[in-house]
Amino acid sequence: MTLKQGRWILLLKHFWNKRLIAGQELPFCKTIVGYNNYLESLTLMRSYSSKYRRKSIVPINTKVNFSENYSEAGSFQIITKAIDDYKNKISMCDIETLKKTVITQGKHISDTNFDSIFITLCGHEKAFKVGKDYFDYLYANGNRNIGIIGKFFRLCYDCKEECSEVEKTQIFSLYKELLSKYEILDHKTCENVALGLSIGSEWKESLKLLDMARFTSVPSTKMYSAIIEAAFNHHEMDLGLNLIDEMVSDKLIPLPNIYSSWLSALKFSRGAFNDVFKFFEKHDLHPSEETVSTLLLCYNQHNKRAKYSKITTINKRGICQSCFHQLNPPLITESEFKKMKDAFLNPVLIGKNIFHKTQPEEFNSFINFLKRIEHIDVVLDGLNIALSPTHRKVNLQLSAEVLSNVVKHFTNLSKKVMVLGRKHMKLWPKVHMNYIKQNASLFLVENVSCDDPYLLYATMYFGLGTTFVSRDHMRSHKFLLKDPELTAIFWKWQQKHQYYFLYASKNGKVSLMEPMEYSQSVQQTKEGTWHVPISTDMSGIPAHLLPIKRKWLCFQDK
Repeated sequence: MTLKQGRWILLLKHFWNKRLIAGQELPFCKTIVGYNNYLESLTLMRSYSSKYRRKSIVPINTKVNFSENYSEAGSFQIITKAIDDYKNKISMCDIETLKKTVITQGKHISDTNFDSIFITLCGHEKAFKVGKDYFDYLYANGNRNIGIIGKFFRLCYDCKEECSEVEKTQIFSLYKELLSKYEILDHKTCENVALGLSIGSEWKESLKLLDMARFTSVPSTKMYSAIIEAAFNHHEMDLGLNLIDEMVSDKLIPLPNIYSSWLSALKFSRGAFNDVFKFFEKHDLHPSEETVSTLLLCYNQHNKRAKYSKITTINKRGICQSCFHQLNPPLITESEFKKMKDAFLNPVLIGKNIFHKTQPEEFNSFINFLKRIEHIDVVLDGLNIALSPTHRKVNLQLSAEVLSNVVKHFTNLSKKVMVLGRKHMKLWPKVHMNYIKQNASLFLVENVSCDDPYLLYATMYFGLGTTFVSRDHMRSHKFLLKDPELTAIFWKWQQKHQYYFLYASKNGKVSLMEPMEYSQSVQQTKEGTWHVPISTDMSGIPAHLLPIKRKWLCFQDK
């Protein structure tokens, strides 16, 4: 192993332990352990390192022991190589020798966790016979640790194609044994046992484990998906649909295998695909490209005219580049707007979520300020616009000039403008600040206050016709609206009402990204064609605020 590879493996190990970068779980964390091809994992790591290069990837004070991590990565490599060899011929003596070898190479693989790691890696490598034989060996020798039994259940789920009725009977027997010893199982054991049970005839027992897991936390995506898949496979459609609704309400994204089981249960009929898309529409779900590929594969295998359905893009005017149909505009009714406005202005803004940074007196002053204004057409996120990346260094003269140019842009369009900023902006060059005060309604919050909620409050306060300008994606505020229906309304409203500031040139010309003319939600055109936006790492952000063009599924059921 080279020094360069060793450094990348160290970073991989760090991410596996931490799992977070700036509060965001990385999707590759769950795939690191068990990688047989380290070059693949290194490539994956490099892509994410580039993506997050501006964030602090490794804490400055972190002290690392490279020799230890080389040996640790080597230990996993030795185990996966051995598992591959054992597929042809397995000997418990060989595994015991392997165990002693890797334990001496690093402190993270020990006598305590080797058995669990070995069975886990057997699942990753699809070496079911190796993992099962080793589990039987441990069990026969008195190692009946609940964690090891849980790993066996997970191994059976990962290699379900190789599980015979004998193993499925063994799973149920072990499950009964656990229940006789423990009144309540921990969350992780509940998940592992439910996965194992889901592949057998006693799959409904996993529903009890689902309820048990809820005692301590929200059941995982994998646990829900396995049980829902089992329900569809056994034609318990109502149960499966209720569980998938419950899953999405818990903010979990269904795995692709759920949809293939759903379609299979309905014999891949045209109505089945429509049911899936109506489900997407109901919850405003944007499926991943993997899920869309699964749907297309199912459709292609069971429909002769599947060539009309494909992944495509939508142009700025809302025309699909595959079927050339016009997508629907992002309409929001007065009743929807009122419902969202009432919900947002009460618990989200005025509740504890905001007041940990905002004083009630300041908010009351803001309300009185709004009451003195008859009408506003556009609300500007002052600091966000002024400190845009059109200039790298903070330059008060340039910042004030940029903001005054944006105010001028809208006043020239006969728009009534409001600017929200912070009190330190009083120190900005007077020539520009005086222009802003004379041509816009200016409200400055305390320097420590969060100004985004004020921006949204003001925009909603003046009604459906008022828009706002900001480079902020406002995702955190959308998710504070707990009701999925309200979240969907907020999303439609944002699509229609947010302008994105790009830059202001030296001659004062302002460039803005205007809202799209079409709805960016799942929809069916009047011709009957479904259009489904495909999820990205930046899902929940209107298309005109994205740095790349969003992909869509165009589904023509001809």
